[in-house]
Amino acid sequence: MPGGQGQKIAASTQENLEIAGIEDGIVILRDGSYRLVFEVTAINFGLKSEREQNSIIFQFQGFLNSLHFPIQVLVQSR
Repeated sequence: MPGGQGQKIAASTQENLEIAGIEDGIVILRDGSYRLVFEVTAINFGLKSEREQNSIIFQFQGFLNSLHFPIQVLVQSR
């Protein structure tokens, strides 16, 4: 019985997401804030020399220490 009391209407996925839109690769949230999502390629860390490994670690440490805002990192191994 359409429009009857007690009937649940399923919310769409779009109504449950905080995303208002995406422009030029930047995610715009409903509260007006922005998020940037990017993907990087993998390296075979185990095949690098000790010197190269240390360099990679220190560069990544420098990158993280240069940030003035929170980030989220997702690592996937395939």
